[in-house]
Amino acid sequence: MKEKLIGALTMNSDTYAALKVDEKATMQALLVVIVAAICSAIGGGMLSSSIPVGFGSLLLWAVVSWLLWAGAVYLIGVKVFKGDATMIQIMRVLGFAYAPAAFNIFSFTPLMGIVIKFLVACWLVASFYVATQNVLGLSEGSKAFVTVLVGWFIYLIGLGVVMSFLGMLTGL
Repeated sequence: MKEKLIGALTMNSDTYAALKVDEKATMQALLVVIVAAICSAIGGGMLSSSIPVGFGSLLLWAVVSWLLWAGAVYLIGVKVFKGDATMIQIMRVLGFAYAPAAFNIFSFTPLMGIVIKFLVACWLVASFYVATQNVLGLSEGSKAFVTVLVGWFIYLIGLGVVMSFLGMLTGL
């Protein structure tokens, strides 16, 4: 798994190609998403308050957002641009592409935290772009870019729906 993480962090095309076909890496991708979410929460100080409820919802949200993002990439990349990947393959590759988010653990630092969050966000966008292009086998970079951009908007809409639903539940 160490080599897969290093390959994902360095956005190595061969790593993404290997992850696409490695059926054993699906649970590892889930683990990457969960660990990155925990690191982000620690860096953001989220684990210090309401640990049982906050921690559980944090992990649930990490998995839901991973599924939303993978679903959006699948819809755009496979259905619109005729990319060649299954939903599981996309989930696997994007799960590993989420690895840079673990560096948000350092975002607690005063003043530097903002810079760290910005750099990690840029790294994530680049990672998702390279992963998307590789997993879908898109030869044109513009198709991967549009897939990531439109996928991000679909993800945001999904996020809004989920947050609205949760808001309704807490208002009951």
